[in-house]
Amino acid sequence: MMRHPLRLNLRLTALTLGAAALFGLGSCAVNPVSGKQQFNLMSESQEVQTGRQGDAEVRRQYGVYDDAALQARVGEIGRGLAEHSHRPNLPYRFTVLDSTEVNAFALPGGPIYITRGLLAYLNSEAQLAAVLGHEIGHVTARHGAQQYSATQATQLGMALLSVLSPDIGRASRSLISPLATAWLRGYGREHELEADRLGAEYLARTNRPPQAMVEVIGVLKNQELFDIDQARREGRQPRVYHGVFATHPDNDTRLREVIDDVRHLARDDLKAEPPGAFLARLDGLVWGDSPAQGLIRNGTFLHGPLGFGIDLPAGWRTQNTTQALTVQSPRGDAQLQLLSLGEARGDLAARLYQALGKAPGVSVKRATGGDFEAALSRGHANGQPYEALAFRVAGQDLLLLGLARDRNTEGLMRDAARASAASLRRLDDGDRAQLRPLRIHLVKLDRKTTYRELAKGSPLGADAEATLRLLNGDWPDAEPERGRTVKVIR
Repeated sequence: MMRHPLRLNLRLTALTLGAAALFGLGSCAVNPVSGKQQFNLMSESQEVQTGRQGDAEVRRQYGVYDDAALQARVGEIGRGLAEHSHRPNLPYRFTVLDSTEVNAFALPGGPIYITRGLLAYLNSEAQLAAVLGHEIGHVTARHGAQQYSATQATQLGMALLSVLSPDIGRASRSLISPLATAWLRGYGREHELEADRLGAEYLARTNRPPQAMVEVIGVLKNQELFDIDQARREGRQPRVYHGVFATHPDNDTRLREVIDDVRHLARDDLKAEPPGAFLARLDGLVWGDSPAQGLIRNGTFLHGPLGFGIDLPAGWRTQNTTQALTVQSPRGDAQLQLLSLGEARGDLAARLYQALGKAPGVSVKRATGGDFEAALSRGHANGQPYEALAFRVAGQDLLLLGLARDRNTEGLMRDAARASAASLRRLDDGDRAQLRPLRIHLVKLDRKTTYRELAKGSPLGADAEATLRLLNGDWPDAEPERGRTVKVIR
């Protein structure tokens, strides 16, 4: 007779403990921006510690752009804004990342990043300050801490529901998780607009035009619309800047209202930028792939620091990031990936077997990859065709992995993987002569010129004209006036 009450008491005890964790151990802190009480599971010291830990990972994953003068100027602008923010005492750190992504982001506690890929599209220091001010706004309003707290609370809520009724918990997880995600995304939209307002306020406090926030959102939206169209033509997912295209309304009424809220703070003696000073800082900025990540030239991937080259399948789409080089067939049904397994260590065949997850039926044998020690595995893992070649070069273990969607495209994948593997070689003098990256250069137009003319012979290919317009703030169809200095790629 006591079994049912005992079971109920156990569940109530678990629920009580869970509620204590959620509502007792969590704290309601005063938000430094709004001045309102706000549920938060992360203290300021935890924010700072989280940021410090994350900073090392971000720098390792993306790499820091090698331009001391540019890094110094971005840091100077960022610190000037942060000093006039709601949390001036945080240990802010501003870093330009060596990444082609068009992105900027912040970690809790102060680390803030902007990629050289985004810098290339900006055309004034005010626009750069708007990007940094927006990210500072995320930090000062504790958006990262709020997101963490919301996520933890949602996960705990799912656990509590499971305690109350395990059957209901199992049935509801598939519903709760998407609902939680949608809620967090909605919360994110509010965060983005608040960060815009705060960024515009910090612009005004430092004698910069708040309108620059609207300008930079326009720059980013244009770039994203272009990339979405380009991605559609190339059959890939678009690469979009977080929180702009997805979270800002198509109609900018709300954004302009945000700017109007702080326009009264702007003074008449706004900082005047010396003509051309910002563009001069971008002269020579690396465009596209970084030499540190390897360069693609005439269908061949050349990695200078590691000293090897490998031919890529003709007509396949390529994407080179700090994590991997990905080459995808025109229909997206087969792909090759070139990625690092880390520093060379131990037996290479054993390392490949481990990298493949020690899947049942997987076998590995020693092989040769050009001039390099190598190990090979091919077959099917969980029904998916694969081809894997691990090779050791310059103290690193690398993996060339081919995957096919199904058996219908297995032959296509294997032919491509084996041809690339057979082309693996050490760089010769001819290869090394091609290891110069593309860069931004400034051209002063001494006559009326169109972007079509500037695009002739450009290494940017079919998208050169549109890309030059985007870089110079003239997308989709404006033309530069005579006497203007414009950015070109060569």
